[in-house]
Amino acid sequence: MTSLQGLSDMEFSVNIPYNLERIFYIYSNGDKQKIRSVMKDFESKGSAEIPQELMKNIKQVIIVTY
Repeated sequence: MTSLQGLSDMEFSVNIPYNLERIFYIYSNGDKQKIRSVMKDFESKGSAEIPQELMKNIKQVIIVTY
């Protein structure tokens, strides 16, 4: 699993990443239970584990380069 952690900066703060929730929903084939679990963990702990299959689906479309 891949870790999702809260971001905080003086100029940029994301407490609950609802846009990510939408992306997770799309790339989990609408698995509401899975997304609910991920978001519930994030809201309660400030971090969450993204299921491996979900990350695999996201990485097929979203490419990160540094």
